[in-house]
Amino acid sequence: MRRELTLTPVGEAEPCAARVPLFAGLEPDQLRRVSALARPVTLETGDVLHLPGVHTDRLWVVHTGGLALSLTAPTGRERVVRMAGPGDSVGEQEFLTGAPARHGVRAVAPTRLCTFSHAEIAGLMAEHPGIGLRVMRSLAVRLADAERRLAQERQPVVARIAGHLLDLPAAHASGAPAVLLTAPKKDVASLLGTTPEAFSRGLRRLVEDGVIAVDGPRVRLLDPGALEDLAAG
Repeated sequence: MRRELTLTPVGEAEPCAARVPLFAGLEPDQLRRVSALARPVTLETGDVLHLPGVHTDRLWVVHTGGLALSLTAPTGRERVVRMAGPGDSVGEQEFLTGAPARHGVRAVAPTRLCTFSHAEIAGLMAEHPGIGLRVMRSLAVRLADAERRLAQERQPVVARIAGHLLDLPAAHASGAPAVLLTAPKKDVASLLGTTPEAFSRGLRRLVEDGVIAVDGPRVRLLDPGALEDLAAG
Protein backbone atom coordinates (compact mmCIF):
# COMPACT_ATOMS: atom_id res chain seq x y z
CA MET A 1 0.00 0.00 0.00
CA ARG A 2 1.28 3.48 -0.82
CA ARG A 3 0.71 6.36 1.55
CA GLU A 4 0.75 9.87 0.16
CA LEU A 5 2.46 12.56 2.24
CA THR A 6 2.23 16.30 2.27
CA LEU A 7 4.71 17.83 -0.14
CA THR A 8 7.93 19.06 1.46
CA PRO A 9 7.53 22.78 2.19
CA VAL A 10 9.75 25.01 0.07
CA GLY A 11 11.10 26.72 3.18
CA GLU A 12 12.16 23.51 4.95
CA ALA A 13 15.79 23.56 6.17
CA GLU A 14 16.71 20.35 4.31
CA PRO A 15 14.43 19.76 1.32
CA CYS A 16 13.92 16.27 -0.03
CA ALA A 17 16.33 16.77 -2.95
CA ALA A 18 19.21 17.75 -0.64
CA ARG A 19 20.04 14.08 0.07
CA VAL A 20 19.79 12.94 -3.54
CA PRO A 21 23.16 12.42 -5.32
CA LEU A 22 21.50 13.16 -8.68
CA PHE A 23 20.99 16.74 -7.53
CA ALA A 24 24.45 17.24 -6.01
CA GLY A 25 25.92 20.60 -6.88
CA LEU A 26 22.65 22.50 -7.08
CA GLU A 27 22.41 25.73 -5.09
CA PRO A 28 20.07 25.81 -2.05
CA ASP A 29 17.41 27.81 -3.88
CA GLN A 30 17.61 25.38 -6.82
CA LEU A 31 17.26 22.43 -4.43
CA ARG A 32 14.15 24.00 -2.95
CA ARG A 33 12.64 24.45 -6.42
CA VAL A 34 13.43 20.83 -7.29
CA SER A 35 11.93 19.62 -4.00
CA ALA A 36 8.76 21.57 -4.74
CA LEU A 37 8.28 19.21 -7.72
CA ALA A 38 8.69 16.10 -5.58
CA ARG A 39 5.73 13.93 -4.68
CA PRO A 40 6.65 12.20 -1.41
CA VAL A 41 5.31 8.68 -0.87
CA THR A 42 5.69 6.31 2.08
CA LEU A 43 5.74 2.51 2.07
CA GLU A 44 5.55 0.09 4.96
CA THR A 45 7.70 -3.05 5.06
CA GLY A 46 6.50 -5.44 2.35
CA ASP A 47 4.53 -2.83 0.40
CA VAL A 48 4.96 -3.16 -3.38
CA LEU A 49 5.99 -0.04 -5.27
CA HIS A 50 5.36 -1.66 -8.64
CA LEU A 51 5.43 -5.06 -10.34
CA PRO A 52 7.63 -6.07 -13.30
CA GLY A 53 6.16 -5.33 -16.72
CA VAL A 54 4.21 -2.23 -15.72
CA HIS A 55 4.77 1.10 -17.47
CA THR A 56 5.94 3.69 -14.97
CA ASP A 57 6.16 7.41 -15.54
CA ARG A 58 8.09 8.37 -12.43
CA LEU A 59 11.63 8.31 -11.06
CA TRP A 60 11.75 7.11 -7.45
CA VAL A 61 14.44 8.28 -5.02
CA VAL A 62 14.84 6.68 -1.59
CA HIS A 63 14.84 9.32 1.15
CA THR A 64 14.80 6.92 4.12
CA GLY A 65 14.39 3.15 4.39
CA GLY A 66 15.13 0.72 1.59
CA LEU A 67 13.81 -1.12 -1.47
CA ALA A 68 14.49 -4.56 -2.94
CA LEU A 69 14.48 -4.87 -6.73
CA SER A 70 13.79 -8.39 -7.96
CA LEU A 71 13.37 -10.48 -11.09
CA THR A 72 10.93 -13.38 -11.27
CA ALA A 73 11.90 -16.60 -13.06
CA PRO A 74 9.38 -18.53 -15.20
CA THR A 75 9.12 -20.95 -12.26
CA GLY A 76 7.83 -18.07 -10.14
CA ARG A 77 10.96 -17.87 -7.99
CA GLU A 78 11.90 -14.32 -7.04
CA ARG A 79 15.56 -13.26 -7.09
CA VAL A 80 16.64 -10.01 -5.47
CA VAL A 81 19.16 -8.32 -7.76
CA ARG A 82 19.64 -4.94 -6.12
CA MET A 83 18.99 -3.08 -2.90
CA ALA A 84 18.29 0.65 -2.99
CA GLY A 85 19.00 2.66 0.16
CA PRO A 86 18.87 6.35 1.07
CA GLY A 87 20.00 8.52 -1.86
CA ASP A 88 19.62 5.69 -4.40
CA SER A 89 17.22 6.07 -7.31
CA VAL A 90 15.00 3.58 -9.12
CA GLY A 91 13.57 3.90 -12.62
CA GLU A 92 16.36 5.55 -14.62
CA GLN A 93 16.31 2.78 -17.22
CA GLU A 94 12.56 3.16 -17.74
CA PHE A 95 13.00 6.93 -18.00
CA LEU A 96 15.74 6.64 -20.63
CA THR A 97 14.17 3.85 -22.72
CA GLY A 98 10.43 4.20 -22.17
CA ALA A 99 10.32 0.41 -21.68
CA PRO A 100 8.20 -1.31 -19.03
CA ALA A 101 9.80 -1.92 -15.65
CA ARG A 102 12.08 -4.99 -15.61
CA HIS A 103 12.01 -5.37 -11.85
CA GLY A 104 9.46 -5.74 -9.17
CA VAL A 105 10.13 -3.26 -6.35
CA ARG A 106 9.05 -3.58 -2.72
CA ALA A 107 9.98 -1.99 0.58
CA VAL A 108 12.25 -3.94 2.94
CA ALA A 109 11.74 -1.39 5.75
CA PRO A 110 9.46 1.58 6.41
CA THR A 111 10.46 3.77 3.47
CA ARG A 112 9.96 7.34 2.36
CA LEU A 113 10.44 8.18 -1.32
CA CYS A 114 10.74 11.40 -3.27
CA THR A 115 9.23 10.87 -6.71
CA PHE A 116 9.45 12.93 -9.90
CA SER A 117 7.57 12.50 -13.15
CA HIS A 118 9.57 11.66 -16.26
CA ALA A 119 8.53 15.00 -17.76
CA GLU A 120 9.86 16.83 -14.69
CA ILE A 121 13.18 14.94 -14.82
CA ALA A 122 13.54 15.75 -18.53
CA GLY A 123 12.96 19.42 -17.74
CA LEU A 124 15.49 19.36 -14.91
CA MET A 125 18.10 17.76 -17.18
CA ALA A 126 17.56 20.48 -19.77
CA GLU A 127 18.00 23.17 -17.12
CA HIS A 128 20.86 21.44 -15.26
CA PRO A 129 22.85 19.16 -17.64
CA GLY A 130 24.92 17.84 -14.75
CA ILE A 131 21.88 15.85 -13.58
CA GLY A 132 21.96 13.84 -16.81
CA LEU A 133 25.64 13.08 -16.35
CA ARG A 134 24.98 11.84 -12.81
CA VAL A 135 22.15 9.60 -14.06
CA MET A 136 24.55 8.00 -16.55
CA ARG A 137 27.25 7.68 -13.88
CA SER A 138 24.75 6.01 -11.55
CA LEU A 139 23.84 3.46 -14.22
CA ALA A 140 27.53 2.78 -14.96
CA VAL A 141 28.30 2.18 -11.27
CA ARG A 142 25.27 -0.09 -11.02
CA LEU A 143 26.40 -2.13 -14.03
CA ALA A 144 29.88 -2.54 -12.55
CA ASP A 145 28.36 -3.63 -9.23
CA ALA A 146 26.14 -6.19 -10.98
CA GLU A 147 29.15 -7.61 -12.83
CA ARG A 148 31.11 -7.81 -9.58
CA ARG A 149 28.31 -9.65 -7.79
CA LEU A 150 27.94 -12.04 -10.73
CA ALA A 151 31.63 -12.89 -10.44
CA GLN A 152 31.28 -13.35 -6.67
CA GLU A 153 28.65 -16.06 -7.16
CA ARG A 154 31.51 -18.43 -8.01
CA GLN A 155 32.83 -17.90 -4.47
CA PRO A 156 31.82 -19.87 -1.36
CA VAL A 157 28.84 -18.42 0.51
CA VAL A 158 31.01 -17.29 3.45
CA ALA A 159 33.18 -15.26 1.05
CA ARG A 160 30.08 -13.60 -0.43
CA ILE A 161 28.80 -12.73 3.05
CA ALA A 162 32.20 -11.27 3.99
CA GLY A 163 32.22 -9.09 0.88
CA HIS A 164 28.68 -7.91 1.54
CA LEU A 165 29.44 -6.94 5.14
CA LEU A 166 32.51 -5.00 4.01
CA ASP A 167 30.39 -3.13 1.43
CA LEU A 168 27.92 -1.87 4.05
CA PRO A 169 28.50 1.55 5.66
CA ALA A 170 30.19 1.03 9.02
CA ALA A 171 29.84 2.98 12.26
CA HIS A 172 33.02 3.43 14.30
CA ALA A 173 31.57 4.94 17.49
CA SER A 174 33.42 2.65 19.91
CA GLY A 175 35.19 -0.68 19.73
CA ALA A 176 34.87 -2.77 16.58
CA PRO A 177 33.17 -1.20 13.55
CA ALA A 178 29.53 -2.21 13.15
CA VAL A 179 27.17 -2.47 10.19
CA LEU A 180 23.42 -2.92 9.92
CA LEU A 181 21.60 -5.51 7.83
CA THR A 182 18.83 -3.15 6.75
CA ALA A 183 16.89 -5.83 4.82
CA PRO A 184 15.47 -9.18 5.95
CA LYS A 185 18.05 -11.96 5.84
CA LYS A 186 16.07 -13.82 3.17
CA ASP A 187 16.44 -10.80 0.87
CA VAL A 188 20.15 -10.46 1.60
CA ALA A 189 20.55 -14.17 0.89
CA SER A 190 18.72 -13.79 -2.41
CA LEU A 191 20.89 -10.82 -3.35
CA LEU A 192 23.98 -12.95 -2.70
CA GLY A 193 22.64 -15.82 -4.79
CA THR A 194 22.11 -18.26 -1.94
CA THR A 195 19.38 -19.62 0.31
CA PRO A 196 18.34 -18.22 3.70
CA GLU A 197 19.55 -21.46 5.32
CA ALA A 198 23.01 -21.22 3.71
CA PHE A 199 23.20 -17.53 4.61
CA SER A 200 22.42 -18.29 8.26
CA ARG A 201 25.03 -21.09 8.32
CA GLY A 202 27.62 -18.71 6.85
CA LEU A 203 26.89 -16.05 9.47
CA ARG A 204 27.08 -18.67 12.21
CA ARG A 205 30.47 -19.86 10.97
CA LEU A 206 31.81 -16.30 11.00
CA VAL A 207 30.51 -15.88 14.56
CA GLU A 208 32.06 -19.18 15.69
CA ASP A 209 35.39 -18.19 14.13
CA GLY A 210 35.34 -14.92 16.08
CA VAL A 211 35.25 -12.79 12.93
CA ILE A 212 31.90 -11.09 13.63
CA ALA A 213 29.34 -10.75 16.41
CA VAL A 214 25.63 -10.61 15.54
CA ASP A 215 22.97 -8.84 17.59
CA GLY A 216 19.76 -8.81 15.56
CA PRO A 217 20.38 -6.71 12.45
CA ARG A 218 23.57 -5.24 13.94
CA VAL A 219 26.82 -6.97 13.00
CA ARG A 220 30.11 -6.05 14.67
CA LEU A 221 33.16 -6.64 12.50
CA LEU A 222 35.56 -8.06 15.07
CA ASP A 223 38.25 -8.97 12.53
CA PRO A 224 37.92 -6.85 9.36
CA GLY A 225 41.23 -8.21 8.07
CA ALA A 226 39.87 -11.77 8.15
CA LEU A 227 36.75 -10.60 6.32
CA GLU A 228 38.92 -9.00 3.64
CA ASP A 229 40.90 -12.23 3.25
CA LEU A 230 37.70 -14.26 2.91
CA ALA A 231 36.15 -11.83 0.42
CA ALA A 232 39.31 -11.87 -1.70
CA GLY A 233 39.42 -15.67 -1.75
